Amino acid sequence: MQMSCIYWSCNSGCISDANELMSLLGGVCVAKVKRDQNKVAHELAQHAIIHYGSSAVWLAEAPDCVKHLLLEDCNASYV
Repeated sequence: MQMSCIYWSCNSGCISDANELMSLLGGVCVAKVKRDQNKVAHELAQHAIIHYGSSAVWLAEAPDCVKHLLLEDCNASYV
């Protein structure tokens, strides 16, 4: 994937770094994922905003609010 775009957003540094790392790894594909297909990330983001103001870190174990979603993810069959 060859990226020759210039990004002018406030996230441009992050986007440029991600593109550089992807080119080093090779075979990396970026795809948009709908919220209902990424429930764990959505729930963690909501949990962090509501309970912690901006963000949070969990080490060694997932927070209770997403444990059931992780089980669904692991047992889902995607076609």
